[in-house]
Amino acid sequence: MKIETILRYYRWLVILGDPGSGKTSLLRWLTRIFAEEVLDRSMRMVWTRNEDSSLRIPILIRIGEFATWLEHNPKKTLIDYIGKHTWFSERYCREDDEHVLKELIYYGHALILLDGLDEVSNVKRRGEIVDLIRKFIDEYVRTPNFISAFDDEVTNIRNPYDWTDEIYSINSIRTSSANQIIVTSRIVGYQLHSLINSRIVHCSILPMNNKEAKQFISDLISEMEKGIFEVLRKELSGVSRNPLQTTVQKHFKALENIFEKCSEVLISTPLMLSSICTYVFQSSDEFNLKSRIQIYHYIVQSTLRSWTTQNPNISEHILFNFLIDLAVYLHSQSSSGLIDGFDIEHLCYSSLKKLSIFKSRTQLYTYAKELISLLDMNVGIVAERDLQVFGFSHLTFREYFVAQSLVRDNSSIENVMNRILAYTIHSNFREPLLFALSWISWKWKNDDYDKFCNLLVSPSQYYAIPFGTLLFFDAFDDLLRLPSNTTIFKALNSILDHPSDALITTYFIPNLFKLHKDILKEWMQKNSFVPTNTILLSSMYLTELAFDAQILKMYTNNDIKIEISPQKKLQQLWNDSIEYPKMMTFELASWITNYLEQITNKIDLDDIIKYVSQCLEVERKALPIVEKWLKYRMDKDLKYFAYYTAFIFVKQCVDIPNLIEIVNEALLNDDEFHLKPFIRDLFHSQPANLHYIHQILVMLHKNIRYSSQISVHIENEEILELLLNLELERITTSNIDRITQPYLLMITGCSEHLEVYLKKYLVEFVNTEHTVEINIKDEYLAIIIKWILEMSIALYCTTIFSIEFYKWIFTFLYDLKFLRIHKAIFNALNSIFMHKFLKKTEVFTQDETIIHLENVIYSWKMYPEDVLSVGLLVYGNCILKLEELKRNRIFSEEIQNTLITLFETSPSELIFIRAAFCLIYIHYPNMSSYNTIWNWFENKKTVTLKQRYTIQLQLTLYQELNPIFHQDAQLITDFVDLLVNNLYDYLCNKENIDYLADPTPNYVNLALEFCKMHYDIFRNALQNSSFGEEKFRKEYIVYFYQTNDPSHRKILAHLYAVFAGVTHDLIDMLKWIDSVESSNEVAEYAHKYVASGDGWKCLDHIHHISDRDIIEMIFQSLDSTCIA
Repeated sequence: MKIETILRYYRWLVILGDPGSGKTSLLRWLTRIFAEEVLDRSMRMVWTRNEDSSLRIPILIRIGEFATWLEHNPKKTLIDYIGKHTWFSERYCREDDEHVLKELIYYGHALILLDGLDEVSNVKRRGEIVDLIRKFIDEYVRTPNFISAFDDEVTNIRNPYDWTDEIYSINSIRTSSANQIIVTSRIVGYQLHSLINSRIVHCSILPMNNKEAKQFISDLISEMEKGIFEVLRKELSGVSRNPLQTTVQKHFKALENIFEKCSEVLISTPLMLSSICTYVFQSSDEFNLKSRIQIYHYIVQSTLRSWTTQNPNISEHILFNFLIDLAVYLHSQSSSGLIDGFDIEHLCYSSLKKLSIFKSRTQLYTYAKELISLLDMNVGIVAERDLQVFGFSHLTFREYFVAQSLVRDNSSIENVMNRILAYTIHSNFREPLLFALSWISWKWKNDDYDKFCNLLVSPSQYYAIPFGTLLFFDAFDDLLRLPSNTTIFKALNSILDHPSDALITTYFIPNLFKLHKDILKEWMQKNSFVPTNTILLSSMYLTELAFDAQILKMYTNNDIKIEISPQKKLQQLWNDSIEYPKMMTFELASWITNYLEQITNKIDLDDIIKYVSQCLEVERKALPIVEKWLKYRMDKDLKYFAYYTAFIFVKQCVDIPNLIEIVNEALLNDDEFHLKPFIRDLFHSQPANLHYIHQILVMLHKNIRYSSQISVHIENEEILELLLNLELERITTSNIDRITQPYLLMITGCSEHLEVYLKKYLVEFVNTEHTVEINIKDEYLAIIIKWILEMSIALYCTTIFSIEFYKWIFTFLYDLKFLRIHKAIFNALNSIFMHKFLKKTEVFTQDETIIHLENVIYSWKMYPEDVLSVGLLVYGNCILKLEELKRNRIFSEEIQNTLITLFETSPSELIFIRAAFCLIYIHYPNMSSYNTIWNWFENKKTVTLKQRYTIQLQLTLYQELNPIFHQDAQLITDFVDLLVNNLYDYLCNKENIDYLADPTPNYVNLALEFCKMHYDIFRNALQNSSFGEEKFRKEYIVYFYQTNDPSHRKILAHLYAVFAGVTHDLIDMLKWIDSVESSNEVAEYAHKYVASGDGWKCLDHIHHISDRDIIEMIFQSLDSTCIA
């Protein structure tokens, strides 16, 4: 499960992971991205086009530093520490702002991130801190209805079904009205003092698989290459990238060699991979390592060599020994893992003094100062965290040096073994002990190594539990070679002969299967098992029985003989149901239930889902069977059937716990839009439960991806009234929310009998005194009226009201109290005139509509410039549409003279340009020459180059005039920097996606046409801009998924491909377009786009492909498109 999904659904989280798995990096990344979204004034945390979550303020805390603070403040709690807390000794916030973080927690707007529970080495102290964290969670991290993670079971929300439990409902965090907490810890040792609770969700960071590791390394090396080249480019003009790329390829081959020879353990964590990459990049030697200890050793040695090169006076051997002493001190004495300048100097002085190589105290003191300054200047193994505060850059490096302390004095094998054995009872020494055993298996002679292992696994007089044997098997994956078989057999017998049954069942069987079969065979031959050894025999028998059961199940399933194939049986049951819409019969539901338990083929499953999606009704006696499908909610393959049941229950008003929550989850996860027919059905039919409909509408509105796919035809006044009320509520909440898309956009048509209700509603709203402000009232009416007009050109279920209704709407144009409505009418008419399928008989192409437009132009002095400029734009497109429809209309001298006046006298650049276009289109109805436009302007007025650029932009707002751009590409070349800035401002301006926003120049199409011809010029302008290419891409992608215009989205994808190349983001865009278009109700229009390959037209002008995997993804996507 992805971290985005976890954050969306769970309030109380513990994330466990192995050393170097990225726990701290994950929390730091979450802190950064949440903070960035807060600074951008976002309302939600948008992860992908399908997923978002509540936006909270991140508060990042190191538990180790909290433990150190508690030593000086023993009576304090976690809430007291927050605001005063530090991150590697640097204050998290300013001193005068510390109360702000507490206020955010009090009001439930915080994401509290507690890092490194395992770093508190003292077991007793860790237990005290866990208790403080529990109290903090209980008091400050509750649900909006004040349920705590530690409350007793809540009986009134208990789910009577066995498919889930109440944990899901109380853990849901879809609203930001309560805090959320994440705690991280290593897996080993967590059980000693844990936060385990039925409501606290525990997740583990999985090791990287081979493919993920390769992708990680590829990305990392790519970034390193990019960074190095940028430095070289700034320092050396005209530097070529080829030598650097050759070197990078050499390093990459070395890394591939590691992948082939090393075990998966070595490439499973980000820390290990980062270390490998860094060392390979810096080393010219062959990198042929097989274990963690080897990799860390060579990385440390390489780092120390680079340090001592900077100061030849510092001995590498002395530096290494000091780091060992520093690691031991921090690991055993400092819970925060940090040491200040005074203490590190004192420690360094003591460490050097033990060497007895300095002739005087002054020489010793001077050497210590130089050594500390070397740490000051370098960030690597040890880093200065704050002013004169030091610590290892990662815990694993500290553990490496602690391991070196365990094996440093190897004059006596017995002493080393006893030293290691003494630390086995300390949980925080587990990793150093594993490193130590790995080192011994690598560096010691065979005889010494075997003797050490033999002593380690021998019974100890000090411990009843064979800790040495347990450590030996724990380190098995880290050993570079095994000791003699005799020693291994002794280790096995050490566990087998132990009187504790739990020890045998927990450790014996798992470790047994780590051994090679030849070793096992020899051991079995040397041991005779008597019947009294029941624990061993039972464990081995159960293991074998479990294995046999799996084999039996495989053969049993293979032996099941179905008289006909599942597809044919399903088709037969389907054909038996002749109703439409189809009904889920008892026989069909029973067959699906039985077959789901056996299904292994995804194609079969997809076929079943396709059939089930059409069953909008369920036979009464089939309901108990369908109800059982709720248990599949947590099954990633079968969860659709739980979602289907939830929608059926909503329709039939069956009240079960968490029903709406399941519906919301369904909308978030329904990538193929299988549930759209159920949503349509809910709106078509008489609503059984308006409360459910209300909640579903709110969820759909928040889910932009899904709501953009909903095209519903309504016939019910109650639902229409509900939508209108929700819309009013939306625009009265806050200015930010009003940028969201209207609820009404989900409705693309309504029954004509609702015209009476709509007109009555609007008349009453206009004439009745309301508590809402006049600007809110104006905006609300504008949205409704624009929606009414645009329903006339909906591709699906077009709605044409009476001419009288439209005449009444146009009367708003003469009421100067409603200027927002004026623009709404103009913008709707502009969309209508730009529409390809507008007919000659449409009411909007009749003289009466055109007269209304001309009346506004005649009375231009009465209207604000912004209203008049939109009116002129509409009038120009109206003229072009009339010509296209062969409507030979005579334009009066009065309208032409008014347009000339506006052209000659208006101080507004937009007004004089748009008035000029109207005149040109009147006089040159068949105008197709680009030069005609410029000749007309030059004959009438002196036009500057900047105005010429503006005219070019304005031409993109008129029907079928975009292609003339090619005739004056030089103009755009001269203003390419301005075009790039205009495009970026357009993408960043969230008001552009506002439903009532005025039409803006088609910067995207203009940039696309220019980029096709002058890619290098556009790319250079982008890279040299004040915002840079990376920020531009981020805003571009966000805008792509927010825009609600499918045709605009295609052009966006095309432009992205041209300037950015084929990347994962582009593939996601194309998949989005294909999934959206192919699932649209208007199949005759959408399918043409997909089937013709237009969705992939953007690949015609690519200049760059990010990596090899992308090519494979392209072919996969093309294959799926062809299949569809």
